Amino acid sequence: MKIIPIGVLEDNYSYILIDEKTKEAAVIDPVEPIKILNVISRTGAKLSSVFITHHHWDHAGGNIELVAKKPGLAVYGADARIPEINYVCKDHEEFKLGSLEITPLHTPCHTKGHVCYYVVDPATNEKAVFTGDTLFIGGIGKFFEGDARDMYRILFHVITKLPDDTWVYCGHEYTKNNLKFALTVEPQNEALMAKWAWCQDKTVTVPSTIAQEKMYNPFLRVNEQSLQMFAGKTDPVETLATLRELKDAFREHGHIRDRRTTRNTPNSNNIFSILFRLHRASESLKVQPYARHFNSDETLIKADAVSMLTENKSVH
Repeated sequence: MKIIPIGVLEDNYSYILIDEKTKEAAVIDPVEPIKILNVISRTGAKLSSVFITHHHWDHAGGNIELVAKKPGLAVYGADARIPEINYVCKDHEEFKLGSLEITPLHTPCHTKGHVCYYVVDPATNEKAVFTGDTLFIGGIGKFFEGDARDMYRILFHVITKLPDDTWVYCGHEYTKNNLKFALTVEPQNEALMAKWAWCQDKTVTVPSTIAQEKMYNPFLRVNEQSLQMFAGKTDPVETLATLRELKDAFREHGHIRDRRTTRNTPNSNNIFSILFRLHRASESLKVQPYARHFNSDETLIKADAVSMLTENKSVH
């Protein structure tokens, strides 16, 4: 299979998924149809399907225009609020795009009808998951229509149950901000520091892998004692909720603002300010960058597994 990430709007990603055996193609969250169709026209592939992760306008807002330009498209999703939807995805009910095997994974939290699409190429055993606004590189989506318990179930009973070598293609380019926050949580995490160093000169940071996310994404590490101590919790779901609240404040203010009680922080030298200063120091670290391969217009053509994060170098 071939996957082409396309930057749309301010920081969104749409994707073109092509079965190279049959040249059948699908688009994921095509919010800017003209841009998508222009790229598809250069691939020689035939567009047959649209996979929508959720109903928010910055993901599904291009459906009406796209279907008007390409009548007969199959529009997949799991929410009646998705424009032009004509195929309702059932959880784990497999269908095909050419020879590619597509499995919709219901992930209700960001929205009640959110779906991630897991794709397997049986010819190469290559695997990918399109996570929309559920899982980002180094972060997760907000709980607009769910809560921390919903997200915990999704992360630990759905997403991380996928094979470690699954490529992760998320819905937004939030990587730098996510990793900056993660460094305030785990400033000594070597995999995290390496990823932070690698992304500094990148405009496109997708994909990562499930294995990589487990090593540096703090929201996938809430079962770790160090993360629970940071959050002041002993329960992983409560830890997840606390991290989400802190991340919301971090995005707004650019640093952690402790919204919890300060009964254990009688002065300004609390754990949050200390860790933030450690993060500032970590920005100057020089770490071996990851290997990424793009052609001249930054269309992703191949990605190597990060050898620093896994000893298995043959993730294809």
